[in-house]
Amino acid sequence: WAMTADNLKRLKRTEMQMLGRMMGVSLGNGLSNEVIKKGLGVYELLDVVRCIRLKWFDHGERKANED
Repeated sequence: WAMTADNLKRLKRTEMQMLGRMMGVSLGNGLSNEVIKKGLGVYELLDVVRCIRLKWFDHGERKANED
């Protein structure tokens, strides 16, 4: 699907809510998103989405060149 700015913002917000729950952190603790992500050892969501999209783009390019 086409990732709009609104979709990305919602996805990031949902991701951080889930990661916060996994660490047992509430919004009032004042931990930054980076601290939470490092604590769990997860990658930035935008980087993962970008990597997957590039893999599909490369796949499509290779298929187009085979014809």
